[in-house]
Amino acid sequence: MTASSLRQAGTAAAVVYLVLAAGQYLFRDGFDISRHVLSLAENGEYGWIQITNFIVTGTLTIAAAISLHQTMPDGRGARWVPRLIGVHGAGMIGAGLFPPDPAEGFPPGTPDGTPELSTQGAIHFTVASIGLLAAVAACVIMARRYRAASHRRLAGYSVATGAALLLAVAGLSAAPNQVTTLAFVLVALHSSVWLAIVTRAPESGDESWPR
Repeated sequence: MTASSLRQAGTAAAVVYLVLAAGQYLFRDGFDISRHVLSLAENGEYGWIQITNFIVTGTLTIAAAISLHQTMPDGRGARWVPRLIGVHGAGMIGAGLFPPDPAEGFPPGTPDGTPELSTQGAIHFTVASIGLLAAVAACVIMARRYRAASHRRLAGYSVATGAALLLAVAGLSAAPNQVTTLAFVLVALHSSVWLAIVTRAPESGDESWPR
């Protein structure tokens, strides 16, 4: 990838992720946004679509993290934000390589409820959780960077995104139901927009970036 294409990788990741996610919620038989987290789409006849979505999006996210590492001016989070976003991308790739167990009636014919975790399902849950928590940490650090540079709206947006993602993960883990599932899906989808904004790295040496 060239330096120019690396700077566009975060935006590309968001577009791929959102388009493929929306398509599956709209057109896959029995796939319900209020009952099924996106990972469950890795199961069934068309599971390869979501597997591909995670792997491609994760790879693009890592590419965007590399661009940040190369071009982000020194200051708060200059080392850790690219690393954490890279971990988030790696978590997505891992989630694609290790699909979760069928659950909550998906694919159609699967019993309702959550089965006992298989080894593969446990790996999926672990790597996905690490990736999501890395994104939360990146949100917090970028909020501090934005605030220090008096970019108050972006600071508030980053705090809100990180807090919403953390609460959505905690809520789904503690009490999985239609409300927490829907909240998690919407917040996780929106977090890709935040990543697109943050990872749209400037040219090396651009002084307009917050420090």
